[in-house]
Amino acid sequence: LDAEVIKIVDSKIRYFIKNTYLLQTAQGLGLFDAMRNIWLVAPHPQTQEIVAIDENFLRVKTNENYRYYDVRAHILSEPYDYVTKSFNDSDSLLLFRDLSIYKLQRDGNIVPMNNHEIGNLYKNRYDFYGKDLQFFNVFYSKWKTALGLEHFQYLDDETLYELASDLCQTDKIDQAIPILQLGKAHQHPYMISKLASIYADKDLPQHYNIKEALKLYELAGELGDAGAWNDLGCLLQNREGCERDIAKAMLVFQKAGEMGLWVGWANLGDLYYYGIHVPKDYDKALGYYLK
Repeated sequence: LDAEVIKIVDSKIRYFIKNTYLLQTAQGLGLFDAMRNIWLVAPHPQTQEIVAIDENFLRVKTNENYRYYDVRAHILSEPYDYVTKSFNDSDSLLLFRDLSIYKLQRDGNIVPMNNHEIGNLYKNRYDFYGKDLQFFNVFYSKWKTALGLEHFQYLDDETLYELASDLCQTDKIDQAIPILQLGKAHQHPYMISKLASIYADKDLPQHYNIKEALKLYELAGELGDAGAWNDLGCLLQNREGCERDIAKAMLVFQKAGEMGLWVGWANLGDLYYYGIHVPKDYDKALGYYLK
């Protein structure tokens, strides 16, 4: 050894790379290969941590950045803001730098991720864990701030719907509406329904637009949202800001029921059971209840 060893640091690296020792020396932390009598990662005073990502790669943390060590190629990389394992089988590592992410592929090539791929990472963010997830969340926040509203176009509909729903639940309606409008452009039935519910809500006077709500509920129903048909029926039955139309209400309740939403049949049953705008008919009511 060409360095004064202070102590051997306990490390799991030895389970991945045999005959290696993580050594704290007078010159700093380093990783030594005893079999070949060489330093895999030379001691340096700025090195804070060396950990195994897997059997092929180590992550080297310094005071200022991260690098990876390629065990097979015996190469220490250039610096990055962060390095972590990829959960995509075609890639080995994800390399973060500024507002970009690079993929170290299995063939050794390093290629940048496009924005759609970064958006997809957000959808699967819980495949990260611990420090990796913490770093990704900070990166993503900076990335979306830099892109502004443009970043929504790089997210899939499931993620957009989740974001809009969370915003609605926390009364951030103004922030949810642009996402839901993008969902409308994508013909996403559940985002269209949620947008309709905002326009139909009298407690949100700044957004109230019952005519638009009726159109959106019908569109969402045609696109496959049974709940949209039922909500439309309730508006038409109860004359919620619109003309009462019992015939159409009954028609859309039936559509909801036929699509598997039991409450559509229940609403039809209630109309006949209580004689709401139609003659009482317990037999018809029971028939709908039994559906």
